Amino acid sequence: MTNTSSPVPSIFSMTQSLACSLVARMIAEWDEQYKLYYADKKVAKGSRGIPALPLKRALAYRVLRERTRGLVPPTQRVFETCHGKQDGMDKTAGFAIIHWFAIEQTQRLDLLITYASPGWRLPRRWGLFQVSTHALRRLFFRLRSLDHRVILAELESAVRTICTWYPLLLDLIDIAKAAPSVGIPTPNGVLYLRRADQPERHSPGALISTTWVSDTRMSDQPQKRAAVALARLEDGVIIQLGQHHVCVTPQRNLHLLEGRLHPFANVFYQEMLRHLPPSVHL
Repeated sequence: MTNTSSPVPSIFSMTQSLACSLVARMIAEWDEQYKLYYADKKVAKGSRGIPALPLKRALAYRVLRERTRGLVPPTQRVFETCHGKQDGMDKTAGFAIIHWFAIEQTQRLDLLITYASPGWRLPRRWGLFQVSTHALRRLFFRLRSLDHRVILAELESAVRTICTWYPLLLDLIDIAKAAPSVGIPTPNGVLYLRRADQPERHSPGALISTTWVSDTRMSDQPQKRAAVALARLEDGVIIQLGQHHVCVTPQRNLHLLEGRLHPFANVFYQEMLRHLPPSVHL
């Protein structure tokens, strides 16, 4: 996670202008932090450039993983993950760091993945999703906190869900013509995602969070609240079919959606089946 120290307590009153200022300050601080981190790395490396990887595969992959870690400031990492055998012999294996990235000019927070695989000379990086300025302001405003760590904790609770569901999220948004956004539950609300304005399907930052809605804003919508509660319990996502909000998870009988509530339900079902792992029995 990005920070483990105690956050600043929430305040009783929060204004829109203060929320805007807090977002701008957070993005500026992170941008400066990133620049300083890379300046230190550049000084330490000097004029030597990037040395060649060792010839032995196991050692080369170990060095490549360390270089991957060195690309991301520790305070901006969310988590590390790997798949396949990490002995350097399996070219289908990989090591990844999921982390935040902020640029002051955009006033936006990006979730990136920096990835390395055996046989590569350098790590590669691409975007997973973008947190819009509006969503960040809503988080500060509704959570009534002066501390960006509170906002990051709220966002990071949704990161694993987004990473797990990523291919399916793209399909759900594409297919749900009547509801082009998908809700990801967080501890105190729901983060809504849609397709970013990108020309290619899997271009960096293919998803963007349009807004964040707190639980208190859903107090007069019992059916929606029930779907959100179930999604939290089962690590699912929320889709809107007509006037209904439906929790979708691999653990549930997804075929119950077929032919119900909305004409696109059949297509939803087929897409879900295509992406579910073989171990899931409906």
